[in-house]
Amino acid sequence: MHELAIASALVDEAQKIAVQNSARRVSSVSVAIGVLSGVEREALCFSFPLVAEGTLLEGATLVVDIRPLRIKCSSCGVESECSEISFLCPSCADSKVELIGGREILITSMELEDDV
Repeated sequence: MHELAIASALVDEAQKIAVQNSARRVSSVSVAIGVLSGVEREALCFSFPLVAEGTLLEGATLVVDIRPLRIKCSSCGVESECSEISFLCPSCADSKVELIGGREILITSMELEDDV
């Protein structure tokens, strides 16, 4: 289950950000996960509190946003989302497309609590 390693990396990165911002606690972390990242939302949500235990993220809420597949057509330049795993441009039907989104794993926002 690689989601445990991903959760651990998310907690490590979020903790670094919290420390840099002099936070005493992280109450929420929002992440964007691409549909092609291979990450299972349920497994990540299960793993997150386990690795957050004993850190500034203990008890934090994990919000997961699944991002769609995004492509850019080399022929017509159109960028588009694909609901299916189709590597054809929806505008001109060309197959010369570049994958520009759908594999990402990003922290998009965090709620920090300070000492005040």
